[in-house]
Amino acid sequence: MARLQRQAEYQRVYRAEQKRRKIPSRDDAARVALHWFITLMIENGNETGLGHIHREIVRRLVELGFDASGADRRVSDLIDRYEDGWTFQSKPHLRATDAADGGL
Repeated sequence: MARLQRQAEYQRVYRAEQKRRKIPSRDDAARVALHWFITLMIENGNETGLGHIHREIVRRLVELGFDASGADRRVSDLIDRYEDGWTFQSKPHLRATDAADGGL
């Protein structure tokens, strides 16, 4: 139990430090990469490539143990949102410190 508590404390401190230094998480980087890639395919009208990416993401989610129809709905919804011009929600903690830092 003590080991788990030490790990949890380490992770809490680590995440707080990453946030303070404005270092994106792996999930942040992955979301940006996926958004960029899908919107690039949409802008270029690459329906074949978009369909391939859709199927591949669903396949990999299923390999991880997710429900196939649920994964397909989620990926379809995400692509639909991107096609409608949806972008990410801003992270207020990044904006607040930008103003204090003078944008640096």
